[in-house]
Amino acid sequence: MKFLAKKTDSEIITLGLSYNNSSQRQELSKRIKEEQKGFCAYSEKYLSPTESIDIEHFDPSLKGKDEDNYFNWYICTHWINMHKPKKLNHRFLPILHPSDESSKERIIYFEGIFLTKEPEDIEAQNMIDFLLMNHPKLIEERQKWVENIKDLRILCGSDELFIQFISANKFYLSFITALENSLHISLSHLL
Repeated sequence: MKFLAKKTDSEIITLGLSYNNSSQRQELSKRIKEEQKGFCAYSEKYLSPTESIDIEHFDPSLKGKDEDNYFNWYICTHWINMHKPKKLNHRFLPILHPSDESSKERIIYFEGIFLTKEPEDIEAQNMIDFLLMNHPKLIEERQKWVENIKDLRILCGSDELFIQFISANKFYLSFITALENSLHISLSHLL
């Protein structure tokens, strides 16, 4: 949930970059990825230079319309973009918008999956479902990653050496919400 926030003073807005202007898409993609610190907005997976990524439209129905803007654009893995529902239909409404600051409090990570803090929070649950946050393949990949990083932490012998080691490469911070929760350690300052 670390890479969903949007900045009202973003240079993307200031510069007037638009997805609808095909000559600006490469710059737009680069800047959104920078704002997301190089991570997929939905999975929190680090996006290596060779990873296939897409500018993803949270609400696909806005694509190509005047209402399609910075607050609807995220960088995500191509896999997520291809598997995420193509329509934001009644099945997912009402829905919590990813840029809503309350998402950090309304959605929690617990034992491998994302859950709503309050069971009756339909908007947050719809966002979890729509963004495939608990897709079985993502759950499995996240859990394997956490286990690998736990092993790395043991091999380092101390948290000081572990932090030093993983801070040298953002790649190790993939699935950061799951890592922080499972390792009981703050890593956000390393971004």
